[in-house]
Amino acid sequence: GFTLPLQLGSRHNQRCDRIFSASALHDHVTSGKNAAVDTTPAHVVICGAGPGGASLALMLARRGVRVTLLERHTDLGREFRGEWLNPSGRLVLEEMGLGPALAELPSLTPAGATVYVNNKELFTIRASDTDTGSDHLLVPQPALLRRMIEMAGGHEGFTFVQDVVVRDLLRADGRIVGVTGTCGNESGEWRGDLVVASDGRSSVLRRASELKVAVDNKGAFDMLWFKATPPPDVDPELGYQFLQRHGTAFTHPHPDGMHQYGWAFLKGTYGEL
Repeated sequence: GFTLPLQLGSRHNQRCDRIFSASALHDHVTSGKNAAVDTTPAHVVICGAGPGGASLALMLARRGVRVTLLERHTDLGREFRGEWLNPSGRLVLEEMGLGPALAELPSLTPAGATVYVNNKELFTIRASDTDTGSDHLLVPQPALLRRMIEMAGGHEGFTFVQDVVVRDLLRADGRIVGVTGTCGNESGEWRGDLVVASDGRSSVLRRASELKVAVDNKGAFDMLWFKATPPPDVDPELGYQFLQRHGTAFTHPHPDGMHQYGWAFLKGTYGEL
């Protein structure tokens, strides 16, 4: 009941059979003293329609930049790593002009949390017990992403292409000019003046670019996220945190009536799990 259908014009929301004209795009940047000035808007190819890619696409489209947003999945309703919005996150969205959109989306304000340490209940804190109440908000990321992409689709020059698996970077004359990949069973390429790799922590494009990470702050733990129906003997409005000697886990209510669970484990041990 919380799925927001993406209803965009065909020029904005395309699938495999409509995209390959993008490969005919040429670099509009000219050089030389007598070269004519090309006023064609720059073209940015963004790979990955997660929070970073979708928000960047929206901001660029608003400013008249031609944007092609590529997404590997055919449905934005996949599982995400937590859907908490803290006050600073909400402020950023409001500064992007997404305050009204955020208010329209299904959301939930956490009522509080119970903390367990080594399987023993330690305490419960409720938002009503504090002076400020709850300053966090739970918002389904798929709904928020759909809304951002829908807003970007209202601007000329924006194209959203799903079912694209990016494989490599395109290079010409010593610079990156696009990406190659597949859409369904067909191969294609998407060219632009700038390529933005927003394709996740295991980014294919970051590896292909051979960029070196100077500082790695990813930490020693990773998180496994999933949803499940809460047990009947728990308060459905509360979150729960479990602190153990060898790790931690927590669960919180979700606007769709389920509980979302996060399980922290040592990085590199996912295969064992």
